[in-house]
Amino acid sequence: MSIVSDRLSKLEHEVHAIKGSLDWAKVAFAFMGAVTLGGFAILAAQIGGVRTEMTAGNASLRTEMTAGNASLRAEMTAGISALHTEMTAGNASLRTEMTAGISALRTEMAAEARATRAELSSTISAIANSITATKQQAPQVILVPAPTTPAQK
Repeated sequence: MSIVSDRLSKLEHEVHAIKGSLDWAKVAFAFMGAVTLGGFAILAAQIGGVRTEMTAGNASLRTEMTAGNASLRAEMTAGISALHTEMTAGNASLRTEMTAGISALRTEMAAEARATRAELSSTISAIANSITATKQQAPQVILVPAPTTPAQK
């Protein structure tokens, strides 16, 4: 039985050794778990800080964009108003120029119409005179021989 008891004592010794190493493994796993949890806590704090900074940045950006939009709206309104003023002045100027051009065109067309009427009147008068002349009896032409003179020697 001594062999069995030796084997049993070795087994008990190995079991105690394993139990002792398991205690250290538990400690090592606990330490690694604590470090991991601490890392996640630090990461969560960093993410929370970034989120806070982003929220503040968004608010600041929103304020800047609102101010920028108001400024842009004011500039666009002023530009459109100036453009409207320029177009109104341009329309008035264009209207004046068109009125003057139409008036000048009327004068030119009236003069051209008078010239055309005078030309047509003279052409019609010439045609009427030629028609009247062709309907009149042709004048009689009597040919008289020219006097002859005796030849001198």
